[in-house]
Amino acid sequence: MENISGKKIIITQIRSKSKLTRNQKANLVGLGLKKIGSQVSFICSEEKVGMMNKVLHLINIKSI
Repeated sequence: MENISGKKIIITQIRSKSKLTRNQKANLVGLGLKKIGSQVSFICSEEKVGMMNKVLHLINIKSI
Protein backbone atom coordinates (compact mmCIF):
# COMPACT_ATOMS: atom_id res chain seq x y z
CA MET A 1 0.00 0.00 0.00
CA GLU A 2 1.44 3.37 -0.98
CA ASN A 3 1.88 6.15 1.56
CA ILE A 4 -1.68 7.40 2.19
CA SER A 5 -1.12 8.77 5.68
CA GLY A 6 -2.67 12.24 5.98
CA LYS A 7 -4.89 11.86 2.90
CA LYS A 8 -8.67 11.63 2.85
CA ILE A 9 -9.88 8.16 1.87
CA ILE A 10 -13.10 6.20 1.47
CA ILE A 11 -13.23 2.59 2.66
CA THR A 12 -15.94 0.19 1.49
CA GLN A 13 -16.52 -3.26 2.97
CA ILE A 14 -16.81 -5.75 0.11
CA ARG A 15 -16.76 -9.11 1.93
CA SER A 16 -18.58 -10.63 4.87
CA LYS A 17 -17.11 -10.66 8.36
CA SER A 18 -18.25 -14.18 9.14
CA LYS A 19 -15.48 -16.71 9.80
CA LEU A 20 -12.99 -14.02 10.83
CA THR A 21 -10.80 -13.92 13.89
CA ARG A 22 -11.83 -11.77 16.82
CA ASN A 23 -9.09 -9.24 16.02
CA GLN A 24 -10.16 -8.85 12.39
CA LYS A 25 -13.79 -8.27 13.43
CA ALA A 26 -12.60 -5.69 15.97
CA ASN A 27 -10.60 -3.90 13.26
CA LEU A 28 -13.68 -3.65 11.03
CA VAL A 29 -15.70 -2.20 13.92
CA GLY A 30 -12.83 0.16 14.73
CA LEU A 31 -12.85 1.40 11.15
CA GLY A 32 -16.61 1.98 11.37
CA LEU A 33 -17.70 -0.77 8.96
CA LYS A 34 -20.77 -2.78 9.92
CA LYS A 35 -21.94 -4.78 6.90
CA ILE A 36 -21.20 -5.42 3.24
CA GLY A 37 -21.50 -2.22 1.23
CA SER A 38 -21.03 0.15 4.16
CA GLN A 39 -18.69 3.08 3.52
CA VAL A 40 -16.65 5.33 5.76
CA SER A 41 -14.53 8.36 4.90
CA PHE A 42 -11.84 9.89 7.08
CA ILE A 43 -8.37 11.39 7.06
CA CYS A 44 -5.90 8.54 7.26
CA SER A 45 -3.45 8.09 10.15
CA GLU A 46 -0.80 5.51 11.05
CA GLU A 47 -3.25 3.66 13.32
CA LYS A 48 -5.90 3.44 10.60
CA VAL A 49 -3.34 2.16 8.09
CA GLY A 50 -2.40 -0.64 10.49
CA MET A 51 -6.04 -1.59 10.95
CA MET A 52 -6.64 -1.56 7.18
CA ASN A 53 -3.61 -3.80 6.59
CA LYS A 54 -5.17 -6.49 8.81
CA VAL A 55 -8.39 -6.60 6.76
CA LEU A 56 -7.22 -5.67 3.24
CA HIS A 57 -8.91 -8.76 1.79
CA LEU A 58 -12.30 -7.51 3.03
CA ILE A 59 -12.21 -3.83 2.05
CA ASN A 60 -11.79 -1.56 -0.94
CA ILE A 61 -9.82 1.67 -0.46
CA LYS A 62 -10.26 4.76 -2.62
CA SER A 63 -8.24 7.95 -2.22
CA ILE A 64 -10.08 11.25 -2.66
